[in-house]
Amino acid sequence: KGSNANEKLPIIGGTKGYNTTKVNLNNLEIEISKQNKHLENTNEYKVSLANGQQKSLITVSLDSLKGYVGTGQQVGKIEIGLPGSKERVNFNKNIGIYIDPVTGNQTPTTMGIIHYSKNGYHIVPAKPKE
Repeated sequence: KGSNANEKLPIIGGTKGYNTTKVNLNNLEIEISKQNKHLENTNEYKVSLANGQQKSLITVSLDSLKGYVGTGQQVGKIEIGLPGSKERVNFNKNIGIYIDPVTGNQTPTTMGIIHYSKNGYHIVPAKPKE
């Protein structure tokens, strides 16, 4: 009650960067249950097909894609690595087949979207650069 209205209040914790947990991208693992939807001959892929969903396919070894986590362009507003975030990555090599969800056209692609969750990440082949 005896405080001066012109006095600045002490800043206890700045609001800038309120995402207090920094994600160590090197510790993230591929979430295989989600990744398998994009690998031919897996049960998850076959279930997707049976449900009428033709998923884009990864055609290279998953190990060859691991080093690209965190190297792409953020998609959306959630910081890369946090659950729900996505990043667009150019792998600079053919990683699989992009299947257009509208036309069903299949195109080889070097592009992928990395989807992050609280349990890890999975990679989906994306529309090639034109």
